[in-house]
Amino acid sequence: MKTKRSFFAAATLMAAAFLCFAFTTNEKVNMVDEGPSGTAYAVTWQNSSGYWFAVGPVQALWAGEQTEEKALDYVVGSKAKKAKKMKYKDSCGKFKVYNLGVDYESYDTDALKYARKKGYDCNWP
Repeated sequence: MKTKRSFFAAATLMAAAFLCFAFTTNEKVNMVDEGPSGTAYAVTWQNSSGYWFAVGPVQALWAGEQTEEKALDYVVGSKAKKAKKMKYKDSCGKFKVYNLGVDYESYDTDALKYARKKGYDCNWP
């Protein structure tokens, strides 16, 4: 008798969940949004405690590193490392911009867009 009640309760909950989701309107997800395009960049900056942060195609660091080189190593990606074309481009306030010498892939992080959220306000590149 107890198993019948458990089964009935589970079936009732499943039916309620189905009905709840079956009659809601679905929001359309735009699957054609493109990622960044063109030349890939990495941006670094140093905080007031002396730690280096960076953002590049692979990721954005949330924890600072002791050296700028180590911070860059985490964010540039293997494609840019293999190309060995990374060049310092310019500084803008506390930010340093590096041209990675490769193009962004559709799934990469847009480093300049992310850096703008952190206060980067130069019009180039």
